[in-house]
Amino acid sequence: MCSAPEGEPASRYRFFYREGQQDPSVVQHPNAGARLELTADKGNAGTYTCAYWRWESNGEISSTNSNSVSITVTGESLFFLLFDGRVSRDLTPSL
Repeated sequence: MCSAPEGEPASRYRFFYREGQQDPSVVQHPNAGARLELTADKGNAGTYTCAYWRWESNGEISSTNSNSVSITVTGESLFFLLFDGRVSRDLTPSL
């Protein structure tokens, strides 16, 4: 789960996927919420980060991107990965 600091309600979240490119790819619509669920296959392996937006002075401002989380997929079988409270500390961006 991507989370804003306590007391700073986020207006939206966005998850990013980076696979060697300079500009990360957005992997989820910004209004989809603070959770990202992936079906794990070799195409989903890579580094993920998140950011949040909040309203301030009649405008939205973005946090910096969170620390990255690296996902490695080693087999052909499918399973689900869920960013939830167990990794939220690693995915807490700051302004």
